[in-house]
This record gives sequence, structure tokens and C-alpha cells, in this order.
Amino acid sequence: MLPLYATITSSGKHGYRCTAHSKNLDRSLVSTLEKVALPFGNAWDRYIGARSIKVFPVDNRKMALSYTRVTEDKDDYARTGILVCQCIVVTLNQYALLMKQPAFGFDDLAYADPGALEQFFDEKIRERPEREPRLLDQASDASVVTPRNAKLRLLVGRPLVIKHSFEHANRWKLVENAIQTLVSEMPRYSQHRLSFATMTLSPADQMKIIAIPQM
Repeated sequence: MLPLYATITSSGKHGYRCTAHSKNLDRSLVSTLEKVALPFGNAWDRYIGARSIKVFPVDNRKMALSYTRVTEDKDDYARTGILVCQCIVVTLNQYALLMKQPAFGFDDLAYADPGALEQFFDEKIRERPEREPRLLDQASDASVVTPRNAKLRLLVGRPLVIKHSFEHANRWKLVENAIQTLVSEMPRYSQHRLSFATMTLSPADQMKIIAIPQM
């Protein structure tokens, strides 16, 4: 039964591993989350306090959303910038509801509390998603960091790489808003196929849309 939950943290010499998850989250899906949910790249200690939101399909009926924070925690080698990632796996209808929330609900929903998210869906799932996605108020922000032909590129299957200067974590929300706006304005049939990362340090992060900070 969805939503499902998982937490991925550093496990020392073994790298990042899932340290807690829903009982009914099968091992193959746990493995997928461990490989994909975290943003790619190194030198995260330069971005303490930042966050990355990733969204990607896990099959034709489910989407995974991850929220990764860059912390001051240290690993076994005394390196800072350790990542802590919370993941949820939801149905397409649940994803359509989260898409309407600022930062996909990560700002307001206690994703670490399964009861809070279940209550949210119980209240909202009865509201049928619009046939066409609504336009968000931040639509003007999208033009700041995305090219005019962004939608066309995505519709024909070409990836979109957004490069934007990084000043501090709060300012990076401009990029989050731009990506969320862009995804919400895509045709409904394509939204659940669009994978993206609102912040990653490597172009090897093979999402359809990635945003890379520039120092």
C-alpha cells in the first residue's frame, strides 16, 4: 500500500545505504532508491545547508520522490557535507497532488511521519486532478534559468541541463520553482515520465532535467 518510505544515510565505509524503510518496501525497490535517490557528485561540503529534490518513475504506476539535505555531519574520514535523504514512493494520482504543493510538499509535510502524509492523501485524494496541469505563479521564474525551447527539448526526449550561480541555499529555491513550474506546464501524459534533480553536482546524474550549481 502506498505511500512507501525510506531513509538513506551514510553507513561509513560502505557508502550510502537505506537505514530504515516501510515493511512492505521490497528489496529491489530499496536497491533502486539506494542507486538513484541521492544526487550525484562530490564536494558537497561546499553546499552545507542546501537541499536536492529528485523525482523519477520506478515503474509505469509509481513515482519516487527524494529530499536530500547537505549536513554538517562527518563521516569516518572526518569529511563534512554528509547527505541525508528521505524518500517516498507514491501512485501517479498522489504525485499529481504533490506537484501542486510548494517544493512538492517537502516544506510542509512531515515525510518522516508516515501518519502525516497518509492523512494528507486521505484528505486530498478525493479531489480529482485537473485534466490539464495548472500554471503556477512562479512561471516567470522559469525563463530566468531555462531556455525558451525547454519544453520542446523535453517532449522530443532531449535532456535539459540548467546551470545557475549558487549564492546560498535559500536562493536556490528559485531553481526549484523553475523546474517545478516547467514540469507542471508539460502535457499531463508526459509529466510522470519526467525525471529531474533540482540540484546535482554531476552531469552523470541521468535525469531528464538536472540543475548544476556554479560557484
